[in-house]
Amino acid sequence: MNQTKEILSGNQFYYKKIVYFLLLTIVFSVFLSLLVHSISLSSINYQKYLKDSQNLFFLCFFFGIIATATVQSSSAITTLAVAFVAKGDLSLPYAIPIVIGSNIGTTVTPLIFSYVHSDKRGPFKRALKIAFAHNLFNVYTAVIMVFLELKFGLLTNSCTWLGHAFFSNALDKSYFLPLFVKDFIEPISNYLANILKLKWLSAIIGFVGMYLTIKGFVKLFASNNINSNDSIVNKFLFNKGYKPLIVGLFGTAVIHSSSATISILQTIACSYKVPLKKTYNFILGANIGTTFTALLAGLFNAELALSLAIAHFLFNLIGVLIWGILPFMRNAIHDTSENMSKLFEKYRASLIIYISFLFFLVPLLLIYIF
Repeated sequence: MNQTKEILSGNQFYYKKIVYFLLLTIVFSVFLSLLVHSISLSSINYQKYLKDSQNLFFLCFFFGIIATATVQSSSAITTLAVAFVAKGDLSLPYAIPIVIGSNIGTTVTPLIFSYVHSDKRGPFKRALKIAFAHNLFNVYTAVIMVFLELKFGLLTNSCTWLGHAFFSNALDKSYFLPLFVKDFIEPISNYLANILKLKWLSAIIGFVGMYLTIKGFVKLFASNNINSNDSIVNKFLFNKGYKPLIVGLFGTAVIHSSSATISILQTIACSYKVPLKKTYNFILGANIGTTFTALLAGLFNAELALSLAIAHFLFNLIGVLIWGILPFMRNAIHDTSENMSKLFEKYRASLIIYISFLFFLVPLLLIYIF
């Protein structure tokens, strides 16, 4: 009898999580719709930069780094970029560098979170290895993709074609979108906008509400309490290469935050002495899973908004193909992460300098130059 009650209680626990997840998805869509209808870049005099498109490209790129490092949520910043594109205030070629920059900015959280494990030398070093593997993956991928985008327009051309094909064929806008957006979400967001009246106030509430909703996803699913032992963790999570990749992908898609899942991974690795080579696939999966939020936002907006979300997905997918499949490329990440973790574990204060320079001082300086 007691066992039956425990099973029912466990099922109710998961049913509640599913219900909360669906409610958070609806709330997220409402705040996103409010944001899309309220924001406007028309008052910002960025048109002067259009004379030199490369300048504007890099300004958007550095903005993506700083903004994401500040709010510590790439999902929030990429969704904001989706909203700008959906509104028609920012063209796709200049929204893409925001997304690329946000992929660098999001790596600041695991680097900061590493200090949680700084009381012990071994765990701190393992936490740093994971944080730097995540950081280097995104930085290296960003460098490559910035070059390919400026030289060949790789992401812009690819995501425009895919966005048009998917939005026109797979999404029957005349049938699918009104069912969820125009007949349900938009009336709620319009009602809120009429109450608030001021567009700037609606935009702020839309963004803050969307940001808090993403944090709600994190709180709903993320937990650092790992109630297991070393053998079980390794057997069910890290014994096969594809398992951590799948867990990282779907876990991040559900939680809506790669920073949260990478931080959880740090806790697991520190608790059970899991080596970086076993956790690296989790990082790869998390980078793909983090694109779910932008894809969700793009599905219920204009075609170009969906194209930007696809660009975010392509960025991480190409990164996985480059740094995840070829052994010598994987080893490059592993070896550099190992060396950097040794350096910053020995000189702990220098990690603060690294974070300050990479995520704030250098981007601000380059924004001033450009």
